[in-house]
Amino acid sequence: CTNPPKPDGTRCNDGVTCTVDDRCTAGACHGRSTTTGTVPLLATVPLPSSNAYSALSLAIAGTQLYISDQRTSVVLQYDVTGRTAPTFVRSTPVGTYPRSIFISGNALYVVTTLGFEKRTLTGTLLGKVDFAMAPGEVVVAGSTAFVAIQGTSGGIRRFDVSGNAPVQTAAVSLSNGSD
Repeated sequence: CTNPPKPDGTRCNDGVTCTVDDRCTAGACHGRSTTTGTVPLLATVPLPSSNAYSALSLAIAGTQLYISDQRTSVVLQYDVTGRTAPTFVRSTPVGTYPRSIFISGNALYVVTTLGFEKRTLTGTLLGKVDFAMAPGEVVVAGSTAFVAIQGTSGGIRRFDVSGNAPVQTAAVSLSNGSD
C-alpha cells in the first residue's frame, strides 16, 4: 500500500489468514477479522485421483502440509502458501501403515505399526527404529524421544534423536501390578 502509494480502499493482502476483505488504509494493508473466530475455508486439499487414500494424521511446518496415508503407506506433502488451492509437492513412501506424523524441529517423525522413522522435511529417511510390536504414542522433547510400546511386554523407551538415526538410551517395563 506504500510503494507505490495506493489509494484507501484498494484491495491488498495483509498475509493474515484470519482476516477477510483486506484493503489499504492510510498506507497500510488491513483486513477485517472474521466475527466467528474461525478461518474461512479457502481451499480443499485434493488427494490424488485414487479412492484408496485414507488420511490419518496431519502435520504442518511453515507453508508445508503433510498428510499420512495408511492404505498406501505414504506421506503426501502440499504447499499451502497464500489463499489459493494447495499445490501437491511429493508423495514419500514410508514404513508399513503410517499411524501418525508430527514435526519437531526440522524433522518429520512418522509412527508406523512397527516402529518410527525420522525424516527430513523433504522426506529423506534419516533413521528408523523397528519394534516387534506396535508403538503407541511417540513424543519428542528437544533431542529426546519417548516411545510407548504396546502389548504385554510393553513399556517406555527413550531415544536420543539429536543425530540422524535414533539411538535407544533407556527402557522401562511397565507392570500392571498383578505380579
